[in-house]
Amino acid sequence: MSVLKGVNRTKGYEILMRSVARLEQLADAESERNYWAALQLVLGNFANGTLLLRPDRTRLLAAVEKQLRSLAGIRAGSTGNPYPEGLWRAFLALLSLSRGQASRGDWLPVPKLDFDDAELEAIRVKVFGRDGGLAAWPLDELAAHMVRLRSALDLSQEDDLLPATLVRGMQQDCVAVARSAHELGLENLVMRFQRHGDTLQQTCEQARSPTAEELQEYADSILYLDCAIVDFAGTNPNRDDLAAWSNRPLAQILQTSLLKTARNGVVAGASTVLLEVKESFELLQDGVLTDDGWEELEANFIVLKGCAVMLDDSTLEAIFVRAWEFLRTIRHQPAPCSGNIARNIEHFADMVISLEIHLNAIRFGAGESGEALRMARECVSALSL
Repeated sequence: MSVLKGVNRTKGYEILMRSVARLEQLADAESERNYWAALQLVLGNFANGTLLLRPDRTRLLAAVEKQLRSLAGIRAGSTGNPYPEGLWRAFLALLSLSRGQASRGDWLPVPKLDFDDAELEAIRVKVFGRDGGLAAWPLDELAAHMVRLRSALDLSQEDDLLPATLVRGMQQDCVAVARSAHELGLENLVMRFQRHGDTLQQTCEQARSPTAEELQEYADSILYLDCAIVDFAGTNPNRDDLAAWSNRPLAQILQTSLLKTARNGVVAGASTVLLEVKESFELLQDGVLTDDGWEELEANFIVLKGCAVMLDDSTLEAIFVRAWEFLRTIRHQPAPCSGNIARNIEHFADMVISLEIHLNAIRFGAGESGEALRMARECVSALSL
């Protein structure tokens, strides 16, 4: 957690590398030792700055945590693959972007590239207008809290009482938003979320769920916060810019930002579903995707198709429809990751990555990425149904 939050990150890396080194020593097979050695090198490169710790790369750390739980389950008698091929590939890809042979591990099968992570990041800055490092954007923290607050709001629409742990999380996120907004000079948001934090604190103490009126005010504030995220997406605002936005009347902000907020919400939702698709696809590549997993994977593409319809993007819709048809076709084949199907799997994975880039370009204010969408269309067209 210290690595993700940026609190004493150096110490966090030290603990992680020491733990992984211990796993390497305990491993029996050479392939296992190489795996943990690769992860140790990746962590070291993050620590020394050879690799930039972008938000998407922090998901690797969460995947490693899931892997450790999987290892513990296998030792307890469960079945499954404790070393997902997707993670192994990710570590080797990151090492191939590291500068210097010492950062790569000359005994590992690391691809040789003519560029490194710094050059790749320079291209990213040109495309997105800002670097991809953690906390690179002033509103990054607010955006992260907004996602959790919106998820909690969605759960509050159900008839069941909200769990106490969820209400406590809502209270903590509101307090965190108020603190971050104060640091940025967004005083209009500060007052709103301080009030919500106090109200939710009383809710926790009284062991009750928020009232309908409280939830309505809560929803209005989340919409207000969402407008800030959307209005500054793709920019690097200074304190004067933020203060000017904060001083605008709420009605004016909603009038100019509501449509963008709705569109951004659809794009953010589609991006979240794509992340779930990537996780399911790793299980498919490892040959351990269950029937429920297949159902969820197909359902995710139905959701993605709906997102494309709401975005009024016929090209994106056609890509999602063909991907869904491909999944339905290969599901009942005896060996879905062999022969020609294996090549299809690679095309499918490239398509997902291209779509992720395309959606991020829209979400962060860089406009649609025509090149990424073209690549996604070519990849899905190459699928043999």
